[in-house]
Amino acid sequence: MSKSSSFVFKGMTIIAGLIFVGLCIQAGGILTNFIFHFYNPKVLSRLFITLDLTEMYERSKWAFYSMYGFVLAISALKVVLFLRVVQLTTQLDLSNPFTSFVSKKLQESALIPFLLVY
Repeated sequence: MSKSSSFVFKGMTIIAGLIFVGLCIQAGGILTNFIFHFYNPKVLSRLFITLDLTEMYERSKWAFYSMYGFVLAISALKVVLFLRVVQLTTQLDLSNPFTSFVSKKLQESALIPFLLVY
């Protein structure tokens, strides 16, 4: 393995880690919005992620919970997907990339993108 390949792979690992942290912050912001909706809905316009569904809550509570559940599930699946990517990039050996560990991790995480689509 050349020095430039190793440098590019370490850069990809750092970028995947930064994306993972950003997605965790986004999921936490959405969860915070959901919690603040019940305690103080007037604050929702000043929070980090302005997902204000108070009108939907007033019209139909079922639709509100369904929408927030869907948004939270998608956000959590994105976090899990990038957690797997970070785990793979940190534990992958570029001199022998096709090991049983990599095969197992890829099989475990193969379902996550399909859950994001459907």
